[in-house]
Amino acid sequence: MLKLNENHQYDKYCDWCGKFCGPAGVSTWSHHFCSERCKRAYDNANGTVDGGYQKGSVGHSIHNTAKGVKNFIEKLIGGFFVGVIIVIIIMSLFK
Repeated sequence: MLKLNENHQYDKYCDWCGKFCGPAGVSTWSHHFCSERCKRAYDNANGTVDGGYQKGSVGHSIHNTAKGVKNFIEKLIGGFFVGVIIVIIIMSLFK
């Protein structure tokens, strides 16, 4: 949940422990948590998975698909930059 912090700015508020998370928190589409530990505790207490999704639900399937696409894009971009760096190093060795 987004909540006003002491600086009168909106910040992520942990749905489990009640602390302000800041940018380092863990988020799902419906909940914010300050750590993976709070996310697991919330799931264990409510019988859900991945921070509030019912196991096998459409929302959980969409969440997993989006997470997989995000990881693929990150690896693709990272591989591209590593490849460019290797090509630059090889080109500089043969000049």
